[in-house]
Amino acid sequence: MSVLDTIHRIRKYHEQTARVELREAEGEAAALERRLADTIGQVERAHAGQRHEDADDLSRRHAFRLQMEMRRRAEAQQVEQGQAKVSERRGVVVQRATEARVMERLVETRAEAVLRDLEVANRTFLDEVGAQGWLRKRGAGS
Repeated sequence: MSVLDTIHRIRKYHEQTARVELREAEGEAAALERRLADTIGQVERAHAGQRHEDADDLSRRHAFRLQMEMRRRAEAQQVEQGQAKVSERRGVVVQRATEARVMERLVETRAEAVLRDLEVANRTFLDEVGAQGWLRKRGAGS
């Protein structure tokens, strides 16, 4: 196994690792989005169920809606961060895939060069064998 093959295997491993990290980041982002949707639903239900009974009840409902709005904003920010993480992971996957393809091409090019060198050496050997046979026949025939 050549050094290029080893480097290629390492690059492929890094590419696979990056793909796993991307899937994990996508899963986390999806979970954050679901949590945000739940919070938005709670805020909407709190607004829909608004009744004006007494000042204490109104105060508690307002505090709850305010708390839910703050929670929604925090979760929206987490969703944005999760989406940024997914984008970053996608970039890493693309970069590592490109590196792996470059190494793959390099390994193929090197293998092709080795085959060409072997063909040249084989052709040279056969030419030499043919020339020696011709010289022997010519020498034997004189």
